Amino acid sequence: MKSLINKLFKNKCFQWSIIIISYLFLDIVIIKSTYFYSIKNVAPMLFSLSIIMINILIIKLMSKKWAMIYYIISSIFNYILALVQYFHFKILGNFFTFSEIFLSKEGVAYFNVILENINFKIILVSVIYILLFILSIIILYKMPKEKLKLKKILIIICLSILLQFLGISSLLIFNNGYDYKSNYSPIYNYTHIEAPYRSIQVLGTIQYNIQDIFYYFYKIIYDKMTIPKNYQTLNEYFATIPDYEENNEYTNLFKDKNLIYILLESGDDWLITKEYMPTLYKMSQEGWNFTNRYAPFFYGGYTFNAEFAANTGIYLTDSFENSIDNYYPYSLPNLFKKAGYTVNSFHMNDAKYYERGTYHKTFGYTKYYGGYNTKKYIKQGYDYVDDSNWILNDETYNLLVPKNKKFMSFLITYSMHLPYFNNSLCDQAIRNGEISYEPWEQREEICLHYLSTKSDLMFKELLDRLKKDKLLDDTVIVVFADHNTYGFSDKEYLSEVKGTDYLYLQQKTPLIIWSKDIKHKDIDVLMDTADLVPTLANLFGLEFDSHNYLSTDVFSSYHDNYVYFQYGFQLNSDGTFVDSSKNSKGQEMITYNQYILKTDYYRKSEMND
Repeated sequence: MKSLINKLFKNKCFQWSIIIISYLFLDIVIIKSTYFYSIKNVAPMLFSLSIIMINILIIKLMSKKWAMIYYIISSIFNYILALVQYFHFKILGNFFTFSEIFLSKEGVAYFNVILENINFKIILVSVIYILLFILSIIILYKMPKEKLKLKKILIIICLSILLQFLGISSLLIFNNGYDYKSNYSPIYNYTHIEAPYRSIQVLGTIQYNIQDIFYYFYKIIYDKMTIPKNYQTLNEYFATIPDYEENNEYTNLFKDKNLIYILLESGDDWLITKEYMPTLYKMSQEGWNFTNRYAPFFYGGYTFNAEFAANTGIYLTDSFENSIDNYYPYSLPNLFKKAGYTVNSFHMNDAKYYERGTYHKTFGYTKYYGGYNTKKYIKQGYDYVDDSNWILNDETYNLLVPKNKKFMSFLITYSMHLPYFNNSLCDQAIRNGEISYEPWEQREEICLHYLSTKSDLMFKELLDRLKKDKLLDDTVIVVFADHNTYGFSDKEYLSEVKGTDYLYLQQKTPLIIWSKDIKHKDIDVLMDTADLVPTLANLFGLEFDSHNYLSTDVFSSYHDNYVYFQYGFQLNSDGTFVDSSKNSKGQEMITYNQYILKTDYYRKSEMND
């Protein structure tokens, strides 16, 4: 037996297999420990093996002493980083980025939480890794030193390059049907580390950590080269804005009232009818119904793009990491907070999804509440969400409508979220006999209308509870759709109900402002989502300066009266359309949006004051 073990330890294939496994083991554990893992996704393994090949080359080129030192240091670093990634994901729902290394002081607060998350699995993984580590050191110690010929060096380098190529190719093959520029595209998440939990799925932890570190330092260098110029460009632009500080007939109209700010998922205009959404339809007929409001999409998902603009007054025209840690002192929640309001946000999903837990605090909200995290809400399938069930249970409602306080609560509904067919909420309604897919060719429309009734029920029950709590007179409800029903598969039908087949014009979506003491108006002013911030600030009598916004108060004399879309397309108030080749004002505004995000302009401006 002893001779067999000695023989095995002298076998080169066995020796290098153990070393490769020791490097690869933690990578596999981290990837498989997430609920995002897919067996079809072979890219992480290929990328990790590619990096391991380079490590092997480095070890073989070194003396025995330095090879062991290099292996020990790299293995310990690999183990520590793997633990950090595991606990970071377990606790915060996302993976660690290199930039967070400078927040280690704040991370001490999580030490007790880390201890609570230590379980048998992580202990077992650690024990196995330590055994592989010790075994690899023994192998390296006993491994005879051999001079590596140029041919072998080239073979290892070529093998590493080949594995990288195969990894990239696999991402292109399993592109999940998404456009190359999509935030969910595997190949996009290979080139852009914006949502770490997505990037780590396609890169693996080893390559992710390397690219993350490289990107961090590259960004520092790039920013140092471009930020001063971009910051100066913004200063020059804002300096050209005239002194528009004016009161108008809408100023202070809602002063000291509460605000429930509702983003209506997929709340397209053709769905808000007396038959299917009677409560919201009634609110549109009693309050102000904005008939010419657009929800342009730029980056980061349709819903998130809308909530970003509706809270900050600018658009997410650049990547996540150029905005998530930014400073937005002139955001709507920050303005309300400054005025003494309690400000919180609510959505069905967990805080990790779209990093909302972090983003909403960046916007200025005190806390983000996820429906799946509330005690009384029972998750019954990812797309099974009845808005009234999770929003109006006592636990959530009491947070949404705090008693004896002025409040501004931001709520994102979910019942109308796509898919609009094969939706478990609709499936249950079929089983219960509430709806029928007859005629079959209209099944998607039937399901979507049913989903809209579920969201509308939430509005009815919300108004009833506010009335019961004697808060209806003191509360304003603002409802705006995040996007049109772009996921509706019958594009001909969608073009028919929208009255146009032009993508950008189909982005016209509802905006309703309702208060018990206002008279009905149909307001036809051309506006977009970002305009909500200065408009509401003026209505509620909040302290704000129009010089700080790219968007404008729609009731003011200086409202810009145009809407810009992705790639610089621009719609003017006279109905004319300007494309990006005509150097539209819209293209200029997109550039300014990007500069604000990239330079963290508001923070930099405050520091320079």
